[in-house]
Amino acid sequence: MILQTLRQLFSSDSSSKNNEIDLSVATAVLLLEAATYDDEFVASEREEIAKILSKRFDLSESQVVELIETARGHRQDNADFFHYTRQIAEHNTPDQRFQFLVEVFRVVLADDVVTHEEDMFTRKLVNLLRLDRTTWIKARDEAQRLKTLEKSQ
Repeated sequence: MILQTLRQLFSSDSSSKNNEIDLSVATAVLLLEAATYDDEFVASEREEIAKILSKRFDLSESQVVELIETARGHRQDNADFFHYTRQIAEHNTPDQRFQFLVEVFRVVLADDVVTHEEDMFTRKLVNLLRLDRTTWIKARDEAQRLKTLEKSQ
């Protein structure tokens, strides 16, 4: 029963006019992309993604695992992340897109190393999300502030 519910939650509606991807899948795909853009995917990045998805979509641990697997399948089927960013840009307010960008930076910062590739990914993402450079800086700074706060607790 729960597996059927999850499949319905995470599946894209192929009969839909514009073949839209579920926002949870789009979010997971882009978080995975942020984590692996430097060709490394470490435990701290996996944990941060799981924490973000669980909180954002109110998912259990098993639902998070299912969502991540679904997102991995989407990434293998479609290497272009434009489709996923468009979903997020079209279905979220500017503040929600800012919050998503903060989450992306939290994933990028999870291993305490921001590579050139990750930096370039976030710069591309900010444009695709229809945000500006100032928002990029604020999101990066907010993610760093949250990471520092989390470490001090």
